[in-house]
Amino acid sequence: MYEIPQPQHFPKCNICLQAKSKRHALTTRAWPLHDAPSPGYAIAWDHSGAYRHRTWGGHSILSLKVDLFSLKLFAKLVATTANCHLEWESFIKITGTHFGHPTISRFVTDNAPYFDSNAMREVNNRHGVVHVPLPSYTQELNPAERQLAIVHQVCRANMLQSNAPTAASGECLMAAC
Repeated sequence: MYEIPQPQHFPKCNICLQAKSKRHALTTRAWPLHDAPSPGYAIAWDHSGAYRHRTWGGHSILSLKVDLFSLKLFAKLVATTANCHLEWESFIKITGTHFGHPTISRFVTDNAPYFDSNAMREVNNRHGVVHVPLPSYTQELNPAERQLAIVHQVCRANMLQSNAPTAASGECLMAAC
């Protein structure tokens, strides 16, 4: 445009290199492994944390739900995973109100004990939701795990770039979603 020659190799962004959290990328598989025929039909859910530093609101865990049809993220900062069955029931009711009818039929999670608790089973039975637990040590099968990695990389890059205090990490995570 201005007849300025482009450099042969662009310099690497230090922030981008520092924000990477995984040594090895998640392996790729035929996508979608967990297909959903419509929005809200299948939800993948995972938690991240507890983080060393609590947020300004006193939370230390990120609860992330992913709609497997649209890949829309539903994030919430929580203090503990002990009440995840209440959070799940509230989410089912909100999506049912949004779509005008019950929509969630399946939810995909890892093998965390709070996803397989008696309270969670009762909520799923009451609303007709099928729980699909994934095999242990297979994070590449969990769509929520991949989205969590992306959110963490964006948050880490934003925190490094802005020199924000560590207490702002929760708000940065929510902004990254």
